[in-house]
Amino acid sequence: LQLWAGHGVGMTPCHFDAMDNFLAQLEGRKSVLVYPPHCSFDLYPYPTGHPADNFAMADPERPDLGRWPGLARATALEAELAPGDVLWLPRYHWHLVRQVPDACGGEHPPPFSPNLSLSAWVGGKGTEAFRAEADAAYAAAKLAEAAEAVCEGEQEQGEQEQ
Repeated sequence: LQLWAGHGVGMTPCHFDAMDNFLAQLEGRKSVLVYPPHCSFDLYPYPTGHPADNFAMADPERPDLGRWPGLARATALEAELAPGDVLWLPRYHWHLVRQVPDACGGEHPPPFSPNLSLSAWVGGKGTEAFRAEADAAYAAAKLAEAAEAVCEGEQEQGEQEQ
C-alpha cells in the first residue's frame, strides 16, 4: 500500500506500473489520464534499463509534436476521482495523475486543498516479458520509420529527375 498526500497542486508524470493498481481517493479530487499499452511508443518511453524506463519522455499535457509526433496518435481516457472513488489501473496501462485544487475556494482554497489517496498494487509482475515485447516493438517501429524515410527520399529523387 502507498499513501499519497498532497495539497492540491501535485502531479505524477505519465508512467506505467508492472502490477495492477487500485487507486482509492480519500480526500480532494484527482484527474487521471489513462492510455492503453498499445500507445506505449506514441508516448516515447525511456529506454529499457534507464532509471525511469517506466516513464514517458513525452508530456501529454504539453505536447511538443515537433519532438514527439507520435503523441498525436495516443488516445487517453480521462477520469476524475472524488472521495470514495476507486479506479482500477491494469498493469502496463500508462497513466498521468494530477491533483485537482478546490476550485470553489471552499474551506481550503488553492493551493492548500488537502488531497489524499491510497494505492494498492495486486497480482504478479510481468516486467521481463513486457520489456522483451516492448524492445521488439520499438525495433520494428524504428525499422518502419527508416523504411518510410528511404521511400520519401526515393520519391523526392524521382521528382527531381523529372
